[in-house]
Amino acid sequence: TGLYRVRYVGSEPTAPADPVNDLLTGKARQRRHHLESYHGKQNPMAINMAWPYLASTDRALRYAARIAIEHQSVELWQDRALAEQRPVPAIEALLALTRSGDSSLQGAIIECLNKLPLFQLSEEQMLAALRVYALALVRLKNSDTANSDSVRRRLRPFFPGLSEATNQDLCRLLIYLRDPGVIDASLQQLRIATTQGSQM
Repeated sequence: TGLYRVRYVGSEPTAPADPVNDLLTGKARQRRHHLESYHGKQNPMAINMAWPYLASTDRALRYAARIAIEHQSVELWQDRALAEQRPVPAIEALLALTRSGDSSLQGAIIECLNKLPLFQLSEEQMLAALRVYALALVRLKNSDTANSDSVRRRLRPFFPGLSEATNQDLCRLLIYLRDPGVIDASLQQLRIATTQGSQM
């Protein structure tokens, strides 16, 4: 360890750079602040205002929109969440419903998740969908074992597969669901990874 003093001795100007005025970033920030104004407040206007942003490519906007919706009475938007067909806003809406609803909604939420085109999702979208599956199973505990069975059948073909991150989440979910083949599949993946590592 040591103490150093760094000093620039070149001829280039060292004055602070002017702030970057990014119009698009500024507008996105304004939209996010507007969405955040609905957080913690009951305002029926929030639902229609926030819903389009569940499909935003900006993760911060999607988050702000979802939280705004979650703070409204579930009865006002649960049917809309269950009817959403577009994958990205559907995942966000179902996450909101999982966080705000009760166990009576578990079957309907899982049914909607099972209809998602999982093979067409990006890794980020798949991970988001798996998060909603996990929350629906754990947070909305339900005595109906058919819900767990349907999730196991839906997710088993994807493991192992897409990426290390999705494999980890899938493995946890399938173990939770007591899938009979997940241990053998996991051990096989481990053997492959160990063999590849020893060859490098």
